[in-house]
Amino acid sequence: MKYAILALALLISPAQAAPLDQGGCLDIQYMFEACTSWDPPECHIVHRFGAGESKSIGTFYDKYPDVDGDKIEALCHEVCKGKTTVLSATRKFCPWYKPDHHT
Repeated sequence: MKYAILALALLISPAQAAPLDQGGCLDIQYMFEACTSWDPPECHIVHRFGAGESKSIGTFYDKYPDVDGDKIEALCHEVCKGKTTVLSATRKFCPWYKPDHHT
């Protein structure tokens, strides 16, 4: 009986979102780097539309649903306008993040 209750609890509990790992932080850094390629007021988290990046961003949000997309968009505008750096914006989500300069 206790195993049936445990199984039921696992079935009805929501799936846990993946924590931001190095790969997720690289994705966020890439999004903020894309923000630097636009001229304000046009600020977007993709380098260019139609290049498949939007699909990758959708996959990112599927993997990390707890990441606040509105916060990323707001920081993108800050990066785009030169009010903050890509690294500072990335560290809002990944405080421990150190970019790999070998890639």
